[in-house]
Amino acid sequence: MLTAMNYKKYLNLDQYMRCFATLLLLLFTVLDVSASEDTVYIEMQDLVVNNGEEFTLDLKISGFENVVGAQFTVNYDENVIDYLGVDNFAIASISEINNFGIPNPQNGTISFLWYDFLAQGVTLDDESTLFRMSFRGIGSMGDCTHVDLDTSSTILNVIEFSNTDGEVMPVVVTKGSVCIETVNSIDFDINDFNIGSFNPSVVGDQSTLTIESPVSQRINYTMLDLTGKVVSSGMTDLVTGTNNIVFDGGDLPYKSGTYFVEFKIGNYKIARKFIKM
Repeated sequence: MLTAMNYKKYLNLDQYMRCFATLLLLLFTVLDVSASEDTVYIEMQDLVVNNGEEFTLDLKISGFENVVGAQFTVNYDENVIDYLGVDNFAIASISEINNFGIPNPQNGTISFLWYDFLAQGVTLDDESTLFRMSFRGIGSMGDCTHVDLDTSSTILNVIEFSNTDGEVMPVVVTKGSVCIETVNSIDFDINDFNIGSFNPSVVGDQSTLTIESPVSQRINYTMLDLTGKVVSSGMTDLVTGTNNIVFDGGDLPYKSGTYFVEFKIGNYKIARKFIKM
């Protein structure tokens, strides 16, 4: 975690990484480095976590043979998961202080730069964990984020691996994802969930629907007319306990008629009827 005491160390490292990345790019440009036929494969898994849950995500790597340098930036949605740190390094010379720039949780980025100063090259077994990232789920139920390598091509976001032959190695990335768990029909009792009737049931401008929810969650709803045609759809965030949801009859396309609002809760669907005057 970034504190006032170690911020200066991170700042110096970040400046070093920028200078070193620039020198590497200039070196590859001057030497006219050729592309390697050996491909590096990076893979991150898909996870479903709870809000508030701390979890880890491994950056798996294959084709890591005789590698002398690596640089890339991991990005994610900072509104869904919160970065906590990195550990479990496959290469002994890698450390959080020396090889990772300033964590930027405001932008959802983690920059990584490593170079084998002995230039002997490092080889790892396929599907090795290069490093492990720790996060906490902070999004609402149903929120998801990709965890991927940044390809914006700025000086720090270049994806680059080089080997002992002075070749730049092609990289294939399988991005991961993290979703905040929604209501599970296996451990969710639909009888604990109660949706009242519209009040009033004959809608002029507005009507209120009371929903009793056993857990905080995000649910989807669809509004249909009497023929079953979808008029509108959306989602609403519920808190544990009583929720008063206000529907605006003025947003409906017809002046009058019978409508149904269908709520999707896990694998269940519950509908309520109202009449627009």
